[in-house]
Amino acid sequence: EEGLAGPVQFQVPGQERIIACFCTEASGHLNPMLALASGLIHQGWKVHFYCPKPARQAVEGVGAMWCHMGKEDLDIYELAANVITTDLGMEVPKEVTALPFTVVPVSLGVLPYLLKSVAALKPKFVVYDACAPWGSLVGEILRIPCVSIMTALPMPMAERAVHSNSFSELGQKILDATSEAVKRKFGVHLDHNHSYTTYAPYTVITTSRAWHGGHTEFPNAQFDYWGPMISERKGGAVGDEALAKLLGGDRTIGQKGSGRRLVFCSLGTVCTGGAGFAKYGFA
Repeated sequence: EEGLAGPVQFQVPGQERIIACFCTEASGHLNPMLALASGLIHQGWKVHFYCPKPARQAVEGVGAMWCHMGKEDLDIYELAANVITTDLGMEVPKEVTALPFTVVPVSLGVLPYLLKSVAALKPKFVVYDACAPWGSLVGEILRIPCVSIMTALPMPMAERAVHSNSFSELGQKILDATSEAVKRKFGVHLDHNHSYTTYAPYTVITTSRAWHGGHTEFPNAQFDYWGPMISERKGGAVGDEALAKLLGGDRTIGQKGSGRRLVFCSLGTVCTGGAGFAKYGFA
């Protein structure tokens, strides 16, 4: 295991216009990534989208190729608990259900498979959600250019540097142990404080710069504010259930020719999330 990173380093990109995307199935994170994938596909790119199976229909709905992250039925929360108990030999903490915590042990669990899969794919670059640190690690290990997408405003650098302090003592020990294991096995540093804000040399912010107090801390060359992004896609979509609840039994609102408008209110990440956020995006 100590040599896992060796055979797949310094990959030469292939000739095809292929990219690899990495995300969780959380709707607020997934939806902007799908919009970007859709745009790239329209430009002639082949998009391979690594994420858990619950998002498969939405991924394939924009024309991307869904890819699992080691096995088709992988559940990131179950994987995190397994990594903690089996790989690290520690107890599962209460934070295991919190996404910013969970993605750290998940990174350790998915890297062996992702490195082999992406190395064979030979993408021109990778795109990862800022809460999918395994995408950043894959890019770093394989020496592939990276783009990060954030569905919220960037966290101030000083706050970001100590973000893991919000977890319990046991939780922090697990995060430290995970980072040490990643360094030992793959030769790269995983800063668990950045688990929810994994910036890249080019980071896309899917909200407005005007909303971002203190945005001058984030240089224009690295942070681009694109605003909210929603894709058109066939089949079921993440967030449809929340929308159905909001509309109730009246499904004619917003349909072509109905004369009734559905107004999309641009509120950054709150308008792309699931039921917990969707009520803020409609009036």
